[in-house]
Amino acid sequence: MKKILIVDDHQSIRFVIKKLLCQMDIPMDIHCASDGHEAVQWINKYMPNLVITDIFMPRMDGMELIRHLNASTTRPKIIAMTNSSVTDQGNTLYLDCAKELGADQTILKSQLIGSLATLVETCLDMKMDNAET
Repeated sequence: MKKILIVDDHQSIRFVIKKLLCQMDIPMDIHCASDGHEAVQWINKYMPNLVITDIFMPRMDGMELIRHLNASTTRPKIIAMTNSSVTDQGNTLYLDCAKELGADQTILKSQLIGSLATLVETCLDMKMDNAET
């Protein structure tokens, strides 16, 4: 069974992501954290296979969480997400920065419904049976 941690400071986003994951045909143990600090505590205890994290959160944001995960000896796969694609300066994409820091995949929250399953499959090295011939 794959262990997945969803990290977002908005309960509604955590709920939507959990619901999308539950619709996949992959046995999963899904947990949630409201910020990076809470996530680190859970990760250190249970070591998930995949972390799906927001970039902007209080206490410890997603960028700092990615840096922390990269420093660990057993690093989970990481999907970083955000609502805003462009920084305040307008010249650097937040998702590009997350990728440069080590996120395996990135996604805008507006694309979660259509694309999350594919990103999760890619990160977990699994293919869903699409029954196409």
